[in-house]
Amino acid sequence: MITSSSLGIIPFVSNTDATRLQMAAKQLSQSCSHSNCRRPYVIGEDYHYLSEMSKLYKHVAPCDGDIMYSGADIMIVFFNDPNDTKNSYIKTFETPLYKHCANGFATKLSYQSEVGSFKKGDIIFEYDSFIENVPVYGYNLNSAYMPWFGMNFEDAVVISESASKLMKCNKVENVIIPIYKQSLFRNLYPESKHNFIPEIGQKIKNNVILYQSIPKVGSNSKQLMGSIDLYNIPNITDDNFLFNSIPTISKLPGGTVSKIKIHHINKKLKMIDKNLEKKIKGMLTEYYIKIREVYKSVSNSMYEDYAKKLLSSHYMMLDSKQEKIENGDELLYIIELEVSKEYDTQIGDKLSTRFAGKGVVSQIIPDDLRPINSNGEPIDVIMSPLGVFSRMNFGVTIEGLVSKIIKKCENDILINENNINQVLNNLVKVSDILGNKEYSKKIRLLNTDIHTDSNTKSNFIKSVKRGGLFFEAPCFANFDVKQLIDLSIKIFGITTNDSIKIKKETFEWVKTQQPNLDIPLPEKDVIYNDIYNAPLYIIKLMQLSEHKINVRDFGDYSASKKQPKADKDNLNKASKIGNMEFDAFLSHNNMNVIRELRTVKSDALNLKSEMVSQLINNGVYDLPSTKPKSYTRDIIKAYIKFLNEN
Repeated sequence: MITSSSLGIIPFVSNTDATRLQMAAKQLSQSCSHSNCRRPYVIGEDYHYLSEMSKLYKHVAPCDGDIMYSGADIMIVFFNDPNDTKNSYIKTFETPLYKHCANGFATKLSYQSEVGSFKKGDIIFEYDSFIENVPVYGYNLNSAYMPWFGMNFEDAVVISESASKLMKCNKVENVIIPIYKQSLFRNLYPESKHNFIPEIGQKIKNNVILYQSIPKVGSNSKQLMGSIDLYNIPNITDDNFLFNSIPTISKLPGGTVSKIKIHHINKKLKMIDKNLEKKIKGMLTEYYIKIREVYKSVSNSMYEDYAKKLLSSHYMMLDSKQEKIENGDELLYIIELEVSKEYDTQIGDKLSTRFAGKGVVSQIIPDDLRPINSNGEPIDVIMSPLGVFSRMNFGVTIEGLVSKIIKKCENDILINENNINQVLNNLVKVSDILGNKEYSKKIRLLNTDIHTDSNTKSNFIKSVKRGGLFFEAPCFANFDVKQLIDLSIKIFGITTNDSIKIKKETFEWVKTQQPNLDIPLPEKDVIYNDIYNAPLYIIKLMQLSEHKINVRDFGDYSASKKQPKADKDNLNKASKIGNMEFDAFLSHNNMNVIRELRTVKSDALNLKSEMVSQLINNGVYDLPSTKPKSYTRDIIKAYIKFLNEN
């Protein structure tokens, strides 16, 4: 069985079957990074392989050198290898605040070195998918395996309100706005200094970035444009009787503008809208001031030609053809707008453990109603106990025990820094039981350095505060589990199982959420004994509930694949709404929902735009008169006819 090398960060993989092993590798590649992510309490001893292979979101200095420039978006670094002067070189890194990682998701810059010298092994820059060169992709959350009123069966997970706000992800969208000689825009953002678009740090209204105004068909546009005061065009374009407004829509409703670039393409042409041109020139002046500051800083430490080349490649757009903008002869400016948005975890989002114990969030509990263990710690994640057996996720039981030990050690260090030496001595014993003798030696050496060097101690404490304490465990462990359990009880006073208290108010709340649930309401809090409870590493996956329903059902039908064929834009018009969801709409007689999903909200762009225009002009829309070659629509019509008649 060949598996991904990234599995090196999963401890105890020998306790997971081969199928789960492959799924676990897939979950890691689908994880959402965020600045809230922490290092796992337990990580595979060969996690270094993943760190060394991942060059895009971090850079560790291969030798000594100097940071020549460190600013927004770019870094210039001189690497000076004293052992090989021929290979000394200068390198430019792009370090934007947000960097795309997959499917519109982004990782955020978390660390960037300042101007000055550095040593081999120092971190030049790092995004939030790493903390001090250690991969971070999840959260250490207090988890329990217990039934929860039918809401955490098999593929369902119940989480707390705090967990939903902690587990976040970022998405980024880049929008190109061409500005032509005849461009007219409504003043959609009067509170912005730009008026027609939001400024940096400002949220877009719903999902509309700007409105482009075009004279209505039937009006004499030339006569209209020639008869009005060109300085009052922004007021005229708000007049719905004369103009149609076409919105530029963002894929991130409520997102925030995080970056604006503006490029002057044609300096010979003048705009019809003088007021708009004045605003754009103001934007251009601000942008040029920023570029000059970068140029001045770079040219002070580098060659002037290098600074010019850097600016032209990163900040300037000299050829509009590379952006494939239509009507290039009439193009004056191009504005590049970056929109970013942060998402909390919602019902319907997907989570996973490192052992592919994945599930969909089915309920979010208010924090004051969370279950509580005997130490007074609230439970943030509740999973099905049957999931461990049905999914062969037995590795999670050992991970939980070791994680519980490391969490206690971390708390002991943060409470009293003088506990470090004793904590590390205890962790040597844990490493010995796991059969990792080399790691035991490393812990002893670290303990000695901390005891003798105040700087080492200070850096160690800072590291724990920033990313948490973590422990390296063998990937293929061969040890006596009973010895580990006995040690955890004797030295740390820890067991995996615990008593869990559920408040009587929680029962009342569950009853309000599920009125048909037949449960007795207790008069006092209820204690459940012998429940598995431990801090597990929970991963948020790149599967958000709001993106799951997507319908495409127009076009020619393929008899072989039983799906609609792809069109000229290579868009497969197949339905991406699940059968269960579709059946739910039918069973609840939600005909309007089905109609809209199959028509005006469909991804069939050629028909969608036509129906949207009908809806704007007439308030209603008509289905296409031509009959698509799709069995799916015939089946839907038959369903609807049957339900209407019965």
